[in-house]
Amino acid sequence: MTENGEADRDQPAGAETIRVPPEVASAVLGRVRSGSYRDADEVLTRAMQLMTWAEGNPIGQRQLLKFAVDADIADAKAGRRVPGEEVVAHRRARTRENGE
Repeated sequence: MTENGEADRDQPAGAETIRVPPEVASAVLGRVRSGSYRDADEVLTRAMQLMTWAEGNPIGQRQLLKFAVDADIADAKAGRRVPGEEVVAHRRARTRENGE
């Protein structure tokens, strides 16, 4: 996979091309460069395994949602524009309502 989300030209015969946004390609390649994964296929395979697990597991769903909310809150505190600001606001309101 190249930085712009294009498949490498030396892909195996019969492999399909999957286009991803540049920021996704960069994140995948960053994980490969860090040495955490052998190649982009391994990164994407692991991501699909985790997504499949979370979709079928209520605890996994809650953990992923909490992680996303915590990341959005950290971004908001750092002054970065947060696409999920409404999620953060909803979570804060709900936390106050439940006395958490």
